[in-house]
Amino acid sequence: MSDNPERRIVIRPEDLARLPAPRPCPPSPPSSVLPPPPYPAPPSRRRILLVVAAISSIVLAGALAIVWVVTRDEKNGTGGKSSGAINIERVLKADATTTTGAQSVADVVGRMRAISLAGCPQDFSVAYVAHLHAWELLQAVEQDAIAFDADFNSGAAMLQAFLRGLMLDPFGQAREATAEQKRLKANYQRATSQIRDTFHRVEDISIAHGAELLPRDSPAFKR
Repeated sequence: MSDNPERRIVIRPEDLARLPAPRPCPPSPPSSVLPPPPYPAPPSRRRILLVVAAISSIVLAGALAIVWVVTRDEKNGTGGKSSGAINIERVLKADATTTTGAQSVADVVGRMRAISLAGCPQDFSVAYVAHLHAWELLQAVEQDAIAFDADFNSGAAMLQAFLRGLMLDPFGQAREATAEQKRLKANYQRATSQIRDTFHRVEDISIAHGAELLPRDSPAFKR
Protein backbone atom coordinates (compact mmCIF):
# COMPACT_ATOMS: atom_id res chain seq x y z
CA MET A 1 0.00 0.00 0.00
CA SER A 2 1.12 3.61 -0.54
CA ASP A 3 1.86 5.98 2.35
CA ASN A 4 -0.87 8.53 1.12
CA PRO A 5 -3.84 6.51 0.08
CA GLU A 6 -6.71 8.47 -1.60
CA ARG A 7 -9.53 9.17 0.78
CA ARG A 8 -13.07 8.68 -0.41
CA ILE A 9 -16.27 9.79 1.30
CA VAL A 10 -18.94 7.28 1.06
CA ILE A 11 -22.53 8.32 2.03
CA ARG A 12 -24.67 5.48 3.06
CA PRO A 13 -28.45 5.45 2.98
CA GLU A 14 -28.70 5.33 6.71
CA ASP A 15 -26.63 8.51 6.89
CA LEU A 16 -29.17 10.34 4.66
CA ALA A 17 -31.98 9.24 6.94
CA ARG A 18 -30.34 10.99 9.83
CA LEU A 19 -30.23 14.41 7.98
CA PRO A 20 -32.82 17.02 9.15
CA ALA A 21 -35.91 17.57 6.97
CA PRO A 22 -35.89 20.71 4.69
CA ARG A 23 -37.81 23.77 5.92
CA PRO A 24 -41.04 24.61 4.06
CA CYS A 25 -41.19 27.90 2.06
CA PRO A 26 -43.00 30.76 3.83
CA PRO A 27 -46.53 31.50 2.53
CA SER A 28 -47.09 34.45 0.18
CA PRO A 29 -48.36 37.63 1.88
CA PRO A 30 -52.02 38.61 1.28
CA SER A 31 -52.85 40.95 -1.55
CA SER A 32 -53.74 43.70 0.91
CA VAL A 33 -50.13 44.09 1.91
CA LEU A 34 -48.76 44.00 -1.60
CA PRO A 35 -47.33 47.32 -2.85
CA PRO A 36 -49.74 49.30 -5.08
CA PRO A 37 -49.20 49.14 -8.81
CA PRO A 38 -47.55 52.14 -10.44
CA TYR A 39 -49.94 55.11 -11.16
CA PRO A 40 -50.90 55.68 -14.85
CA ALA A 41 -49.13 58.46 -16.63
CA PRO A 42 -51.12 61.77 -16.89
CA PRO A 43 -52.98 62.27 -20.22
CA SER A 44 -51.11 64.15 -22.88
CA ARG A 45 -52.13 67.62 -24.08
CA ARG A 46 -53.22 66.20 -27.42
CA ARG A 47 -55.57 63.76 -25.74
CA ILE A 48 -57.09 66.55 -23.64
CA LEU A 49 -57.70 68.64 -26.78
CA LEU A 50 -59.34 65.69 -28.50
CA VAL A 51 -61.68 65.16 -25.56
CA VAL A 52 -62.61 68.86 -25.46
CA ALA A 53 -63.24 68.88 -29.21
CA ALA A 54 -65.48 65.82 -28.92
CA ILE A 55 -67.53 67.43 -26.13
CA SER A 56 -67.87 70.67 -28.12
CA SER A 57 -69.09 68.74 -31.16
CA ILE A 58 -71.73 66.99 -29.07
CA VAL A 59 -72.94 70.29 -27.57
CA LEU A 60 -73.07 71.95 -31.02
CA ALA A 61 -74.98 69.04 -32.50
CA GLY A 62 -77.50 69.26 -29.66
CA ALA A 63 -78.00 72.99 -30.16
CA LEU A 64 -78.54 72.54 -33.90
CA ALA A 65 -81.06 69.79 -33.21
CA ILE A 66 -83.00 72.09 -30.87
CA VAL A 67 -83.05 74.89 -33.46
CA TRP A 68 -84.25 72.45 -36.12
CA VAL A 69 -87.07 71.18 -33.90
CA VAL A 70 -88.19 74.72 -33.00
CA THR A 71 -88.15 75.80 -36.65
CA ARG A 72 -90.05 72.68 -37.68
CA ASP A 73 -92.71 73.24 -35.05
CA GLU A 74 -93.01 76.90 -36.02
CA LYS A 75 -93.56 76.03 -39.68
CA ASN A 76 -95.71 72.97 -39.07
CA GLY A 77 -99.10 73.27 -40.72
CA THR A 78 -98.34 76.62 -42.39
CA GLY A 79 -97.00 75.47 -45.73
CA GLY A 80 -93.42 75.98 -44.57
CA LYS A 81 -93.95 79.67 -43.74
CA SER A 82 -92.74 81.26 -40.56
CA SER A 83 -95.12 82.95 -38.15
CA GLY A 84 -93.67 86.31 -39.24
CA ALA A 85 -94.58 85.67 -42.88
CA ILE A 86 -98.08 84.57 -41.89
CA ASN A 87 -98.66 87.76 -39.90
CA ILE A 88 -97.32 89.87 -42.77
CA GLU A 89 -99.85 88.30 -45.13
CA ARG A 90 -102.59 88.97 -42.60
CA VAL A 91 -101.65 92.67 -42.48
CA LEU A 92 -101.44 92.93 -46.27
CA LYS A 93 -104.90 91.46 -46.69
CA ALA A 94 -106.37 93.81 -44.09
CA ASP A 95 -104.58 96.80 -45.65
CA ALA A 96 -105.93 95.97 -49.10
CA THR A 97 -109.49 96.47 -47.84
CA THR A 98 -108.96 99.77 -46.03
CA THR A 99 -110.23 101.81 -48.98
CA THR A 100 -113.28 99.66 -49.63
CA GLY A 101 -116.35 101.85 -49.03
CA ALA A 102 -114.25 104.63 -47.45
CA GLN A 103 -115.77 108.10 -47.70
CA SER A 104 -112.55 109.99 -46.97
CA VAL A 105 -108.82 109.60 -46.49
CA ALA A 106 -109.45 109.92 -42.77
CA ASP A 107 -111.52 106.71 -42.96
CA VAL A 108 -108.62 104.91 -44.62
CA VAL A 109 -106.13 106.12 -41.99
CA GLY A 110 -108.42 105.04 -39.18
CA ARG A 111 -108.74 101.54 -40.64
CA MET A 112 -104.99 101.25 -41.14
CA ARG A 113 -104.34 102.22 -37.53
CA ALA A 114 -106.75 99.50 -36.40
CA ILE A 115 -104.63 96.78 -38.05
CA SER A 116 -102.59 94.87 -35.48
CA LEU A 117 -98.90 94.43 -36.24
CA ALA A 118 -98.46 91.79 -33.53
CA GLY A 119 -96.20 88.94 -34.62
CA CYS A 120 -94.77 90.86 -37.59
CA PRO A 121 -90.99 91.25 -38.02
CA GLN A 122 -89.69 94.57 -36.75
CA ASP A 123 -88.47 95.84 -40.12
CA PHE A 124 -91.88 95.15 -41.65
CA SER A 125 -93.67 96.96 -38.80
CA VAL A 126 -91.41 100.01 -39.23
CA ALA A 127 -92.03 100.06 -42.99
CA TYR A 128 -95.79 99.75 -42.59
CA VAL A 129 -95.93 102.59 -40.03
CA ALA A 130 -94.00 104.76 -42.52
CA HIS A 131 -96.64 103.86 -45.13
CA LEU A 132 -99.34 104.86 -42.66
CA HIS A 133 -97.65 108.23 -42.10
CA ALA A 134 -97.69 108.82 -45.84
CA TRP A 135 -101.46 108.32 -45.80
CA GLU A 136 -101.70 110.76 -42.89
CA LEU A 137 -99.92 113.31 -45.05
CA LEU A 138 -102.59 112.81 -47.71
CA GLN A 139 -105.22 113.19 -44.97
CA ALA A 140 -103.78 116.62 -44.15
CA VAL A 141 -104.05 117.56 -47.84
CA GLU A 142 -107.67 116.43 -47.82
CA GLN A 143 -108.42 118.63 -44.82
CA ASP A 144 -106.75 121.60 -46.51
CA ALA A 145 -108.83 120.99 -49.63
CA ILE A 146 -112.03 120.96 -47.57
CA ALA A 147 -111.04 124.22 -45.94
CA PHE A 148 -110.21 125.70 -49.37
CA ASP A 149 -113.60 124.71 -50.72
CA ALA A 150 -115.31 126.27 -47.71
CA ASP A 151 -113.38 129.53 -48.13
CA PHE A 152 -113.65 130.04 -51.88
CA ASN A 153 -116.93 128.37 -52.84
CA SER A 154 -119.23 129.71 -50.15
CA GLY A 155 -121.57 132.66 -49.98
CA ALA A 156 -119.03 134.48 -47.82
CA ALA A 157 -116.49 134.10 -50.64
CA MET A 158 -118.90 135.73 -53.10
CA LEU A 159 -119.47 138.66 -50.72
CA GLN A 160 -115.71 139.07 -50.27
CA ALA A 161 -115.22 139.12 -54.05
CA PHE A 162 -117.92 141.81 -54.38
CA LEU A 163 -116.21 143.97 -51.73
CA ARG A 164 -112.85 143.55 -53.46
CA GLY A 165 -114.47 144.73 -56.68
CA LEU A 166 -115.63 147.86 -54.94
CA MET A 167 -112.01 148.41 -53.87
CA LEU A 168 -110.86 148.03 -57.48
CA ASP A 169 -109.33 144.61 -56.79
CA PRO A 170 -111.86 142.26 -58.34
CA PHE A 171 -109.29 139.52 -59.13
CA GLY A 172 -107.54 139.44 -55.74
CA GLN A 173 -109.46 136.46 -54.44
CA ALA A 174 -109.01 134.64 -57.73
CA ARG A 175 -105.24 135.05 -57.45
CA GLU A 176 -105.33 133.75 -53.86
CA ALA A 177 -107.41 130.79 -54.98
CA THR A 178 -104.97 129.99 -57.76
CA ALA A 179 -101.99 130.06 -55.34
CA GLU A 180 -103.83 127.84 -52.86
CA GLN A 181 -104.75 125.40 -55.60
CA LYS A 182 -101.10 125.13 -56.64
CA ARG A 183 -100.06 124.50 -53.04
CA LEU A 184 -102.71 121.81 -52.63
CA LYS A 185 -101.67 120.17 -55.87
CA ALA A 186 -98.00 120.09 -54.84
CA ASN A 187 -98.85 118.64 -51.42
CA TYR A 188 -101.12 116.06 -53.02
CA GLN A 189 -98.41 114.92 -55.42
CA ARG A 190 -95.86 114.66 -52.61
CA ALA A 191 -98.24 112.64 -50.43
CA THR A 192 -99.23 110.20 -53.19
CA SER A 193 -95.56 109.74 -54.11
CA GLN A 194 -94.72 108.85 -50.53
CA ILE A 195 -97.63 106.43 -50.36
CA ARG A 196 -96.38 104.66 -53.47
CA ASP A 197 -92.72 104.56 -52.36
CA THR A 198 -93.47 103.39 -48.82
CA PHE A 199 -95.77 100.63 -50.05
CA HIS A 200 -93.05 99.39 -52.40
CA ARG A 201 -90.80 99.18 -49.35
CA VAL A 202 -93.47 97.19 -47.51
CA GLU A 203 -93.71 94.76 -50.42
CA ASP A 204 -89.93 94.31 -50.65
CA ILE A 205 -89.65 93.45 -46.96
CA SER A 206 -92.65 91.11 -47.21
CA ILE A 207 -90.98 89.11 -49.96
CA ALA A 208 -87.71 88.99 -48.00
CA HIS A 209 -89.56 87.29 -45.14
CA GLY A 210 -91.19 84.71 -47.42
CA ALA A 211 -94.66 86.24 -47.50
CA GLU A 212 -96.84 86.15 -50.61
CA LEU A 213 -98.12 89.41 -52.07
CA LEU A 214 -101.69 89.90 -53.15
CA PRO A 215 -102.16 89.77 -56.93
CA ARG A 216 -102.66 93.17 -58.49
CA ASP A 217 -105.96 92.07 -60.04
CA SER A 218 -107.33 90.86 -56.70
CA PRO A 219 -110.65 92.51 -55.74
CA ALA A 220 -109.23 93.14 -52.29
CA PHE A 221 -106.30 95.03 -53.78
CA LYS A 222 -108.30 97.62 -55.68
CA ARG A 223 -108.05 101.03 -54.11
